[in-house]
Amino acid sequence: MKKCIVSIVGAGGKTTLMFSLARLLGSTAKVLVTTTTKIYVPDPDQYDYLAVGSSDFERYSGTPSRGIYVYGRAVGEDGKLLGLEPAEVDSLAPFFDYVLVESDGARRKLVKGWGENEPVVCQSTTHTVGVLNLNALGLTADAENVHRLEEFMKLTGARLNEKITEEHLLSLVYHKNGLFKNSRGERIVYLIRPGR
Repeated sequence: MKKCIVSIVGAGGKTTLMFSLARLLGSTAKVLVTTTTKIYVPDPDQYDYLAVGSSDFERYSGTPSRGIYVYGRAVGEDGKLLGLEPAEVDSLAPFFDYVLVESDGARRKLVKGWGENEPVVCQSTTHTVGVLNLNALGLTADAENVHRLEEFMKLTGARLNEKITEEHLLSLVYHKNGLFKNSRGERIVYLIRPGR
């Protein structure tokens, strides 16, 4: 089986999607769950093994056991698991059947624009999944609702305080600096519908 390294980008559901995939795969495969940015430390029922720091991780990495392995380099003062460098994720990939990487940050907003160094996608990525949350439709394009508002407006043509439309979201998908900026491998759009 070819190794599957999935980088998840976008806003409004990345972490939920990542752990849902991990739960589906972890019963029959060895799955690494990590980030190249930051995520909240998951609840104990979301993983089988949690490693913080390389020495902690070395206890688990060599085991052939299937399950969900969550790995971060440290826990920050904000309680978030600090991510790995992309090259480190690439080096760990051969030891797992699947690698799921949250490769983008959105500060819990439903929609975003991208800064110069975002998203942080690993070289070995085989699939880039772009999360697009349709609950953003009808929200006001302002700093309360949009992460990196200035970049979002440049990408979509939206004006400040304008309602976010389908055209704005489509612009995010198709713009070269939008949802799939820095993407690698197969590109997959994952739509989250209102009420989901």
